[in-house]
Amino acid sequence: MESYRTDLKCSIMVTSRMRDNVERWLIHESMSFEGVKSTENSFQVLVKHAGPYGIPMDIFEPKTQLGILVIGAKIPLKNNQIIRYRGFNEEEKAKFANKVLEFCNSIEAISKIITEDGKQKCQFCCIR
Repeated sequence: MESYRTDLKCSIMVTSRMRDNVERWLIHESMSFEGVKSTENSFQVLVKHAGPYGIPMDIFEPKTQLGILVIGAKIPLKNNQIIRYRGFNEEEKAKFANKVLEFCNSIEAISKIITEDGKQKCQFCCIR
């Protein structure tokens, strides 16, 4: 029983330290953020306007993978990009997806093309 308590206490301290470090980093970068309640994550932070283009970004630590920090962003495609993408045949869509995948592999990120709010978006997620 004591071992369980010690393990639980250590994991809570590590999560708390990681969350504190993320929040300190965001404050240092002058990014506004808000905490998000989640049953799947130890902590989750939403940055509504990250970087020069104001891309929303999620930062979280999954409860199933303590010590792993996940940083995700959804990049909306511009209207002309959406029109062009919708005009692709299946072969061209596969080629585009492969190019995105190659780029993501080069920066060690995971990606997928999604439709959200009626708009095509490239979703990127970097796990560290």
